[in-house]
Amino acid sequence: MNEGKMLGIRQRYQKEVQDFLKKEYPNDENPYFSRLTFKSTYLKSMRKTDLKYFHKLFAEHNEHFDVVLWNSLDDTFGCEGALLKNFDEKEFSEEERAFVEKFYTAFNEEKKYSYILTSYHYPNPNAGIETERLLLRELTVEDYLELGEKLRGEGDFVMFGGGKKKPTKADIKYCLPSREAGFALENKQTKELMGYVSLDLNSEVKKRVGKFGWYLFKKFRGNGYMEEALSALKDKAFAGELKISYETERRLVFGAKPVEIDIVRVAIVDYNKESIETAQKAGLQHEGTLHSYRYDSGIGPVDVEIYYAKNPNIIKK
Repeated sequence: MNEGKMLGIRQRYQKEVQDFLKKEYPNDENPYFSRLTFKSTYLKSMRKTDLKYFHKLFAEHNEHFDVVLWNSLDDTFGCEGALLKNFDEKEFSEEERAFVEKFYTAFNEEKKYSYILTSYHYPNPNAGIETERLLLRELTVEDYLELGEKLRGEGDFVMFGGGKKKPTKADIKYCLPSREAGFALENKQTKELMGYVSLDLNSEVKKRVGKFGWYLFKKFRGNGYMEEALSALKDKAFAGELKISYETERRLVFGAKPVEIDIVRVAIVDYNKESIETAQKAGLQHEGTLHSYRYDSGIGPVDVEIYYAKNPNIIKK
């Protein structure tokens, strides 16, 4: 479901809540509930009216009301700065506390990645793919930290516009793969992290195009690991076995839906001969050259080569 439709659903549920509160509390001046707010910046006590509305809506056990309550907690923790200790046992029932704690778990999971990545963080619905030698699993916070150190320290990571300039931590933050698209490359035998591979299925989903990215640590190169990972992802994409994530009507709760991919592509700067060879060995063909597509510090204007593979299962119309 696209973001516009999801926003419409949330707004409809919010209106149902407001209509209900107006009916239940006709003497309240403009009854409205969107979050639990505090009386002061010291976060010692919540506003009585907000608490009254929260308890009333929760007691209804209405699915739409529960969605509004769930989403209100995102603002309560994220905007108001609430902590779990603010939901004490004297004010909240055991059932209400369990509801809040369930949200707080999802909230903290998202927050962990916000310090490392630049954008919103959908989980990878395709993690757990196995090849002969590799496990393509979801990237953890620890993986991202290790990747960041390796990308800065190995001396050959080609970032967009980077060239010979050593990337800073801020640079790396913009270059790390998203949670949804990225896979940790793990050696099945030794359990070592070997690098990452990414397949972005979302940014050009309407065009049915997937976009590759990757980096393999130096010590593992020359053994065909990346070709193995790319081939596995390409085959699964063309077989219709991969999915894309979406956020449900509840914030920080995600679903997944199948996606059809006709083409996979990768853009590689022309002096990155090793990655060009990897793409070729994985079955990608040269599609074209973007001349002087970018400027790399220490190098100047550079060309970018485009490699692609087309889904052999496409039926020509």
